[in-house]
Amino acid sequence: MNYIIAVDVGYGFTKYCIGQKKQTPKKNSFPTIVNKKLMVNNIELNDHKTNDILINIDDNIFEIGNYTSTDFLDNIFTLGNEFHGSIQWKAIIYKILADCYPKGFNKDDKYHLIIGLPLNQMINDSLLIQEMKKPIKFKDQFNNTYNYKIDSVKVLPQGAGSIYTFDKNIFDYDICIIDIGHYTIDIAIFEEGIYSNSLSFSINEGTFNISKKILEMLKQNYNINDIPHSKLEKQLIKGKISYKGEIINLEPYKKNIGIDYAIKIDQLLKSKLGSMYELIHNFIVIGGGVNLVFDGFNNNKMFTCELKDSNYRNALGYYNYAQSYII
Repeated sequence: MNYIIAVDVGYGFTKYCIGQKKQTPKKNSFPTIVNKKLMVNNIELNDHKTNDILINIDDNIFEIGNYTSTDFLDNIFTLGNEFHGSIQWKAIIYKILADCYPKGFNKDDKYHLIIGLPLNQMINDSLLIQEMKKPIKFKDQFNNTYNYKIDSVKVLPQGAGSIYTFDKNIFDYDICIIDIGHYTIDIAIFEEGIYSNSLSFSINEGTFNISKKILEMLKQNYNINDIPHSKLEKQLIKGKISYKGEIINLEPYKKNIGIDYAIKIDQLLKSKLGSMYELIHNFIVIGGGVNLVFDGFNNNKMFTCELKDSNYRNALGYYNYAQSYII
């Protein structure tokens, strides 16, 4: 059997899709948080779930995807330009393997890993492929040893996978896909279905900045000083938040920010793309952040918002790419 492991390590959440040839994949996600542990026994063991896998790589012990043992923002240092391919990044990939294949791989099966890299790190893709094709060995907190061997590894630009989730007719046009992530927006430009390295780019204008602006507005209107940023981000999707017994409707804030946000992105695209801007057939907005700014983009007729599986668009695209071009 052929198995596909498609992983999108985002700066907010890691999304992955796993399945077999001609099979609808299983989808899952977790926060891209890497807490390094100096010890296992008697150190913060009450802060992680007993079924969590602590990844031990060369005596470096990592806890993945857990908010509790350290604040989310304290972990941003792992998410810089050196993050992809680092030992922390490997720990995330290893966690997925251990979660989904706890007994290891079957010898007669083939395993294909498809992952995305930020555009500015694609120059390292060959080194990363070599590294991931080596035999993988690590331990968990119970000293259980995990062994894996990936048969093939393919690296795609991080924002390029999503096009493989759309109808194939889209390959006949020039397309701009706007992927709103937690910290960044990835702008992926396709010329007749071919990803353009020269025109695609990323900016630090993700949902983190959106929620920061809304929090500042709430502070002014309600004299709020003590809502944790992480709590607000969770409640923004629901559209309301409880503060000192009062239910605050967040939808007007989302709409105001979203309209300004869409205008700002439109202006940015015009300045960055130049003459190519007029040739774009469709500007498609995806990503976890599309739910926060939907009204702003939806009111602008040039944008099309794709809400279905918005978080998983790239991971699903990697998966579909493997189905069509690798297996």
